[in-house]
Amino acid sequence: MKDELTTNGRVTADPNVLDGPDPASLPATVGGTERAPAGLPGRLTETGYLLPEDLTYERWLEVGQTLQQMERSIGFWLADWWAYGERKWGELSAQAIKELTGHERTTLWNYGSVARAIDPSRRREELSFSHHVEVAKVAREAPDFADELLDRAVREKLTREEFRDEVRRATRERALAAPSPPDDRLPVDVHIEVADARGLPLEDGSVDLVVTSPPYALDVGYPQGDVAADAWPAFMRDWLREAYRVTREGGRLALNVPLDTTKGGFRPTYAQAIDAAIAAGWAYRFTIVWADEQLGTSTARGSVDSPQAVHVVAPVEMVAVFSKGAWRRDPSGRTWDLARQDWLEWTNGLWRFPGESNPWDGFEAAFPIELPYRLIKLLSFHDDLVCDQFVGSGTTAVAAARLRRRFVGFDVDGAQVASARRRLAASGHRRLA
Repeated sequence: MKDELTTNGRVTADPNVLDGPDPASLPATVGGTERAPAGLPGRLTETGYLLPEDLTYERWLEVGQTLQQMERSIGFWLADWWAYGERKWGELSAQAIKELTGHERTTLWNYGSVARAIDPSRRREELSFSHHVEVAKVAREAPDFADELLDRAVREKLTREEFRDEVRRATRERALAAPSPPDDRLPVDVHIEVADARGLPLEDGSVDLVVTSPPYALDVGYPQGDVAADAWPAFMRDWLREAYRVTREGGRLALNVPLDTTKGGFRPTYAQAIDAAIAAGWAYRFTIVWADEQLGTSTARGSVDSPQAVHVVAPVEMVAVFSKGAWRRDPSGRTWDLARQDWLEWTNGLWRFPGESNPWDGFEAAFPIELPYRLIKLLSFHDDLVCDQFVGSGTTAVAAARLRRRFVGFDVDGAQVASARRRLAASGHRRLA
């Protein structure tokens, strides 16, 4: 005999069936309107709620409380509904999603992923569905840690935005506390070490290609602190001189920076970077404009509907490419992996692909692997030595290992180096030979 399950104060014998209102109480079309669900007086339409004129003040307050609860709970209900259908009917349920609900399949899948990650018994009634969305990824990997975060949100009455920041901070802090993997778990000829970009433990002329993105002086919460805005041009010249020293004649530099920035004053970041690179000895060759499609609904556009103090926001970053000496490299005896279709697409200097939305260990300034992957294929040969002086979350290292290039990367923060090494070990790229 099946166990009994109490639901909404009533008992059902089948634990797979949620015992809801009687069918007669469900909304039914009546003369172009619908009856309200059980417990709500009046009539509902798709665009309105017609309340009866004889409603008392006390009953009106009860209705408001019910509607408020429905608003808070609808995300959970949709999540569990979709997870149920996906588990029971699989692809068949997915085919009906858009027609039935108006939602794209991916939208409901995201709802369902929250339901799968956080069982109803672990959800907090004091928190919204959106709060649970923020911690779903953590819940899949570390459920006890996710519970701690949810309890903290309840205790400290965190808004969704505050909770998002807290999840990122706590997750990153927890990740950075993990140990670095041993060298034998890393690919051969791919190394990540602690060093300042302005003083690298490399011999003169040993690097073939530098692919990097330095701090932008945007007051990012790096453990070692960010560069001050007024010191940024000098900082750029210092590390670019060091990059020039360790790069061989004919070697190349691909430098990713914003077009401009507003923190620390209105700064022409790209122009300052170009100036610093040329001052360090690099020969400018061309620029790739990367449309990372992450402008969104920016509020930094200045005076609304007025020329009084308008500000233009460009949803792009720049990748300036330089050489040390002559641009043309001798291909004799060398091999490469640049396919014709890639060559045709990538030599068009407008690249469109999204930025990194799920950075390794929550690193705050990560770029997507597509960026170094393209640059390494486009600008280097097999067996070239690629360098990233600001290795961060290790994205360039993973791209280099995937493309069978030798690699060396540096960061001033030891915990960040350990994190990047863990990512490299987890990537599965063991041997280059």
